[in-house]
Parts: sequence; C-alpha cells; structure tokens
Amino acid sequence: MTRDHRHVSAGLLPAPATTRARVTEAHELFRTVTDGSLSTVYPALATADPDLFGLSLVSTAGGVVAAGDAGVPFAIMSVAKPFVFALACELRGIESVRRRVGVNATGMPFSSTVPVERDARGRTNPMVNPGAIATTSLVGGASTEERWELVHAALSGFAGRDLVLDEEILHSARTTNHRNRGLANMLAAVGALDGEAADAVEVYTRQSCLSVTTTDLAVMGATLADGGTNPVTGRRVVDAETAHATLAVMTVAGMYETSGDWLFDVGMPGKSGIAGGIVTVSPGKGALATFSPLLDDAGNSVRGQLATRHLARRLGLDILASEVAPQAARAESPESGEPRPPLRRPSSSRAHSPVRRSTVSSSAAREIDPVPSLRHPAEVRVTDSLPSVAEAAALAVPVSEGADPPGDLGTDAAQLAVLGFTGAAHQVVVLPDPAGRALVALGVGAAASVDTTVVRDLAATFARAVPRQTTLAVELPGADLAVPPADFAQAVVEGVLLARWRFFVGAGGDEPTLTALTLVAPPELVDDVRAGAARGEVVARAAMISRDLSNCPATTLSAERMGEVATELAPMAGLEVELFDRAQLEEMGCGGILGVNRGSVEEPRLIKLSYRPDSPVGHLGLVGKGIMYDSGGISLKPSDESHAQMKNDMTGAAAILGAMTALRDLGCRASVTAYLCCTDNMPSGSAMKLGDVLRMRNGTTVEVLNTDAEGRLVMADGLCLAVEDGVDAVVDVATLTGACLRTFGVDVAGVMGNDASLVARLREAGAVADEPVWELPLHRPYREQLVSTIADMTNMGGANAGSITAALFLEEFVDGVSWAHVDIAGTAQQPAVRTWRNKGASGFGAKLLIELATRFESPGSPR
Repeated sequence: MTRDHRHVSAGLLPAPATTRARVTEAHELFRTVTDGSLSTVYPALATADPDLFGLSLVSTAGGVVAAGDAGVPFAIMSVAKPFVFALACELRGIESVRRRVGVNATGMPFSSTVPVERDARGRTNPMVNPGAIATTSLVGGASTEERWELVHAALSGFAGRDLVLDEEILHSARTTNHRNRGLANMLAAVGALDGEAADAVEVYTRQSCLSVTTTDLAVMGATLADGGTNPVTGRRVVDAETAHATLAVMTVAGMYETSGDWLFDVGMPGKSGIAGGIVTVSPGKGALATFSPLLDDAGNSVRGQLATRHLARRLGLDILASEVAPQAARAESPESGEPRPPLRRPSSSRAHSPVRRSTVSSSAAREIDPVPSLRHPAEVRVTDSLPSVAEAAALAVPVSEGADPPGDLGTDAAQLAVLGFTGAAHQVVVLPDPAGRALVALGVGAAASVDTTVVRDLAATFARAVPRQTTLAVELPGADLAVPPADFAQAVVEGVLLARWRFFVGAGGDEPTLTALTLVAPPELVDDVRAGAARGEVVARAAMISRDLSNCPATTLSAERMGEVATELAPMAGLEVELFDRAQLEEMGCGGILGVNRGSVEEPRLIKLSYRPDSPVGHLGLVGKGIMYDSGGISLKPSDESHAQMKNDMTGAAAILGAMTALRDLGCRASVTAYLCCTDNMPSGSAMKLGDVLRMRNGTTVEVLNTDAEGRLVMADGLCLAVEDGVDAVVDVATLTGACLRTFGVDVAGVMGNDASLVARLREAGAVADEPVWELPLHRPYREQLVSTIADMTNMGGANAGSITAALFLEEFVDGVSWAHVDIAGTAQQPAVRTWRNKGASGFGAKLLIELATRFESPGSPR
C-alpha cells in the first residue's frame, strides 16, 4: 500500500463516497444501542421517540452527507449556546464578553449554582446555563422582542434557513424552568446580567426551543469551521476571530463536566443539548452533528457520543491527531485493494456486490467543483428605500414608453430622448451618477403590454451592462404594469442571477460576479415583492445547478460523481435519493444502461430522486438522459465542434436534478419521482457492437444498428421503472437527436407525446419559464422503420424524421401511461450570450420542469 503522508490535523476529508460510507457505517453500528434515558428536565422532552438516530456531516465546501433520521426536527436546547456566544462577541466584542461571562470550565453539571456562588462576579462560562443566560443578556436590544429578533436572526444565519420555534417544547420549558429563573436572579444580584432577569430567561428559553434538524446543526458547526462563513449559503455570519473564540469555549466546556474526557476521546470542540443533539467542529474541514434523545447521566446523547468517537479518526476530523489515520488513507488509495463500501440499498433491490472503484479520474479533476454556484450565492434583499452606494453600486430603473422617468434616475424624458431612449421595450442606457453609482434606464415598453419575458430579459441586460459592479439594485414600478408585483420581482431575480452565473476553472474563477441584489419596492408592495423574489431565487438556483453540471468536464463529472452530487443536494431539498450501481442494474434487468456502459471503465449509475409532500395531488415521473460523455461508442463521432460539446449530453439529467431541488421550497403539491440514467458512451474492446441485441427492463429486445443512438437505450430502462412506480404521467428529457436541432435551432425544444393535455401543459410551462417547446407529430406509420428481423425492434429508424422515430422508440416503454418526450438537443448548447442565457451548455429544462411540476395534478385529484 502506498503510504499517505498527510497528517490528519492538516489534511482533507476523504472523498465524498468514502465519507458517506463511513457515516452510514457509524449509523448502522450504533442505531440499536439502547443505553441511556430520555431527558425529564422539561416534560415534553420525555415524550421523544427513543429510536430516533441521525447523523450529518457538512464540509466547508458545502457538501452534505447524512444518514438515518438527519431530517427529523428536534429542539436545539443547549447547542444554541455557542452560537449565541458568537453573536454576543460580534455585538459587544470578544474581550468584553470574556470578562463579563468567563471562559474557564466549572467542572460542575450544566445547571449547578455552585460556580455562580464561588465567583464574586458570578462568572462561569458560556456553555453552562448561568453563563449562557448571562451571555444572552449581553446581546442587547431595547426590549425582550428586539433581543429575541437578534438571537433568532443570528441562529437562522448559522443554519442557513429561517428556524422556527417548537411551541410545545417552549410551553413546557416556560412552565418548568424554575431553576433557570433562580440562576438568573442570582446573576442579577451580583450584576452579571444586562437588563432584567426575567427578560434574559425568556430569550434564553426561546433560543433553546428552536426546532432544528441534525443537518441544520452540522451546517451551523461548519460555519464555525469555515471561519464564520456559512458554507451552504456562502454568507458570512461572524468574523474569523469570533469563530475562533467560540471554538475555544466549546473545547473547554462544551460537554460540561465531561469535556476533558470528550477532548481526550474525540479531539474536537463539541456542544451537546438535552434533546439529544451534539455538534462537533473540525476547523477547516467541516462539522459532524448527531441526534439521538437517549442521554447519559451528564445529559449527553449516548448514541451521538459513540458515533462521533467512531468517526473522529476514521474521517480525519480529530484536530489533535498527528498520526496518519490508516483507514482514511486506505479509503483513498487505489493500490490498497480495499473494496468500495456498498451503496444504500434501494427498497426494491436484492443483495448486491460492492461497487468497483474507478481509477481513471485524476485528483486534479476531482478538485473541480461540479456545482460551484451553490457555494457563494448572492444575497437577495427587498426594501422600500433606496440602498446606499456602498450597498448597491448600480441601480436599474424601469421606464415605460412615453412616461416620465422616476426621480431616482436623476434625469428627465427630454434628456433621455437625446440619447435615443424613449422607454420602448428592450432599450437600455447607462448614466453616471455624481454619487458614484451607475444608473441604468430600462425600457419596458407600453405599461399595459409588459410581460415577464421582457422583464427577465431586461434585468439580465442590466446585469451585463454594468459588469464591474457586484452589488446591484433594481427599482420596481408601482402597480400600474400588466405584470403583478410578485411575478415582476421573480423575473428580475431570475434575469440578474442567471446573467451573472458563470462556470470558470482558472484564475479568478472563485471571485463572485454578484454579491448582492436589492429590490426596491413601494411600501405597500413589499410583501408581494419579497414572495416573488424568494421564488425567483429558488428557480434561478435550480437553473444554475443544471448549468453547473452541464458545463462540468466529463472526467470530473462521471456517473458515480453525479450520484454523489445528488446525494449531497438531496437533504437540503427534502428529497430521498437512491443510487443503483452496475451489480444492481444487472439484477434489475436494465439492459439499455448496461449495454451503453459496456465500453467504459466508469461505473454506471441510475439515480432515483423522490419528492413526497403531504396529501399529494398527483404523481409525476421524470426521466433524464445522463450520458456523461458521448463519444458515439463504436459508431464514433467525428472530431468536430459537436463532439467537443458532448459533456453536455447529460443535460436532461442535470435539468431534472436542478428542478427537483426547488420543489419543496416552492410548495409543490404533487409527488415527483425522477430517474436519472447515467453512464458515458465510450469505444473499447468491450463496447457494445453494431448488431448486438439488448434486453430492456420490460423484456423488449432491441437490435443495435448505431451505438451513437444510445440515449434512447438508457431512457427506455428509466421509463419502465417510472411506469412501474405507478406515476400518473411521465415526462422524459433528453439531448436526443440532431434532427431536432436542425428543425428548431437553439431556441426551441421539440415535444411529442401520447397525451395532448400533457403536451399542452408543457407548452404552457415553457411559455411561463421562457424555455419554449413546440410539438412535433408522433406519426405512428413511421414505427415501421424500427422493425427488426432478429429482435422486437431496432434502435434506429431511417434517414429522415429522426426526432419522430426516436420518440416512437421511447413510446414502446411507457405501457400506455400519459407520456411526453422533450428533445433538447438544440437548446442544450448556446452559441452566444443572449440576455439571461449563457454561451456554452445552457442547462435548458430546469425552469420548464419546475413550472410543470408545481402546476401538476392528476385528473382525479381534489382541487
């Protein structure tokens, strides 16, 4: 075995697949432990399910690995303490808080009065109850509610989402927190509190009763690990010195009187809570969080401690370790011969073999982030007043045709007319502002005819017109336009964010192109605008994920890596994910995917994503072509521009993955199940040959006449599985035929299907999303072109009508279920920048599918 010379304390986390296997292993090892008891400090805590057990690891790159009940909410309790300490340090200064509260271990239980009594000023540390109450009092605010707003905003910033109170736990805590009220009175008597004791206890009680998940805690800890920047949202929550101070007090006293034993065994700062949560932080690497409500005598989760001790060395998290972690080293060493751990077993599968590890992807390729747009997103704000120049270096002001421009533009219609600007649709002019801000007039045309497409395009044009400014603002007009304020705001956010998106590997690639976007709305419209902006942010994020993946080099984004990305994104989007490897696909009879994969040294993956809302109004299936790189196989493509673009032959799968991440946040009411059929198509001695016969999932045999007609082969298996899943309708998305490109060019996708109403829904969705589709006839007499003399059918028709014969091939696998096929071969690649569209792989389809899914209902569903 080649020795790995990196020391754990200065190394990196293992590869995502290895990390996931270790976390899953820890969950399996300790989920049956029954030692410990439920907390009785508050009556509501004693009703917790003792079998709950979740693990989540979040890296400083924003990757999430979760196992078990990582998405189950519980009360944060004392795990809030270090984060409120960080807030107090930001507001009052680190040294001021240190002098007032203290930072040394007490060696006593978390609610003991002894440490308060033995210090003349009542100093303890911020991790035990008296010190935490004192810390909360230092946050400030003119009232209890103001102080609570500060605490709530800070904890939500650490978590990367708006946290809510668990009202049942809060009521239980308020009625039984007599000891904390006594501690606060003791502190007030020696001058250790700012403000009234009752106010401090009330805010402290609320902060303890915020509802979080295991993954929320891991994100919060990873924010400290990343020097105060939330690695999921990319937003700075506290500065690096505050993060350092917080980790110091966690190290000293985070596990109360057992902190020394914890540091000895785990080697990381940690903090526990009596609801069963524990968060531990490995600076520079990430944070591990656990949740299980069975506690030991010190109030710490039993399963959580066992799992954390198990993983500290295995994942290289122990900051005190100066020896190589042998298992971590072996996990990343191809020469070791250690088999890859098995993937999560789908509920429908039988036993399967370990996944064979590919050795073709270089470490340099692995360093390319497949989804860089998620790491440092721009902050989107809504306000009713003009931001300062420091907050917005460029301001866009919409102007209707023939109307006087708003005053914030600093000019009048006559002066604009000199520049040829009349307010006609799509006109843009940039004006200097003596204050140093760029002012941009946007012509929206006649007020009564404005639509979201015009608004989206203009917002993008504005973003491109001021390329050096990274803080932008758009002033929204009043309610006199044809577009509702929420829709206007959504279109603005989509246009600006997508115009400023980029995927660049090289010098300056990590520098943000946009850090903040502010929407300025009339006061009476702020709520509507805020709702629309939030929706626009979610839709744009999904589209950017699709773009990221479609532009990522194929050597980096293998089918295996695509599965890892899906697994990383799923917990943040409320999705279930299942990965099927080659051995499982063989058992499942997915001959199309396996046939195309024959020539590759990379493993295939079938990725199943499931979104399950309460009381669904229908069940929509999505199937995506995920050819990670298409050489054509034995039917090798010519070495031309088209071949050079074949990393984007997985855009269908990318668009579906992006769309799936948006469904929960947009309140989609239908269940959605997606199948991403992922492999590359390569020539080799083992590759699929012309004349071979493949057997698809449903038993249909297919004679291969052209190995470059491979997309329909992998999609056939995905369609079969979707139909077996009982969907009400299924839509497949694929870069399928050059014929569609030649028919529609790069602006419009083709659509065909067996259900006119489903096709109509797609056309409507495309019009709203500005990802248009146009119907081609599913002319069934052309089915004769697919007749084989040795199999049920061939994979190729004649020389003409290639888009139609490809769709007719796919129809054979839907068993009469309502179905539509979207061919994005033309729209998946854009030759030039145009409004919000980028040059290169476009990620087309994510916005389209979001609109379809969020409007979808089965014919018999209640409205």
